[in-house]
Amino acid sequence: MNTKPGILALDGDSNFNEAQEALKYFSILLADSEEVENTIKFTGINKFGIVELVGMTNDAGTANLNSVMEQLSNILIAAVLKSAGNVEQNQVDPKYWKEGFRKLMSLFFFNYVEEGIDYQDKKASKEIVEDVIKIGFDVSGEPSNPLKTAIEQYIRKQAVLMDKMGFDGKMNNPYTLFGFSNFVKAGARVCCIRAYFTNFDTQSVEITRCCRDSEKKFDYSFKVTHYNSNFMLSSWETDPEFQKIVLEFIDKHRPKDDPYFDTCETASKFKVS
Repeated sequence: MNTKPGILALDGDSNFNEAQEALKYFSILLADSEEVENTIKFTGINKFGIVELVGMTNDAGTANLNSVMEQLSNILIAAVLKSAGNVEQNQVDPKYWKEGFRKLMSLFFFNYVEEGIDYQDKKASKEIVEDVIKIGFDVSGEPSNPLKTAIEQYIRKQAVLMDKMGFDGKMNNPYTLFGFSNFVKAGARVCCIRAYFTNFDTQSVEITRCCRDSEKKFDYSFKVTHYNSNFMLSSWETDPEFQKIVLEFIDKHRPKDDPYFDTCETASKFKVS
């Protein structure tokens, strides 16, 4: 992919055309929108599935850029929900989240990567927790306390969410983990938006509950589709015009009522130490 975001590309460039389509996608947030207004309050979970929101930051990532990444994420979430309309099943449908992700990426991000990963193994619960941390939380070096403790508590919370849905081991429902990262650890800078798409079933419920018995061994198998794209960090740090475009986009499209990383019960924020 061209390292120049579509919104800054020259007229006629294919990225420019992608950017125009992306702006059309987000224009749904500009309507005074009785026709697209959601009357169902989105909390991240319903009887059809779960969408979890995760932010990972630290002070080395700079507070102003933390805010930018969170606000861009909130705009993406709001646009997905508007596109899904007043339909609970659509609000957790991966196809809506994948479309929104791609649209935002074509504006201010680059190096978009999509990969499918299949995990199958038999391990002790403690080892599975560590695997899940590596899969879903791309932190340079092994997370240590208090970050590791916070993530383990988060995984236990997921089991509570599934219990809340009345999960009985018979359903196979979509699960999306969507998040932004802006931190520096072990000399590595991470500033990106990522998403993981899978389904939860009996085995994934076991994974979320495995903190209760760290020595118990069992088989686990699940498939994940991973999306990742990096923010145009160099442009942000060196190009005032790029900063202006990003901030104007945020100001124009900012959700009026729902800062989703603050209001969704499935939202969690982590400080990377």
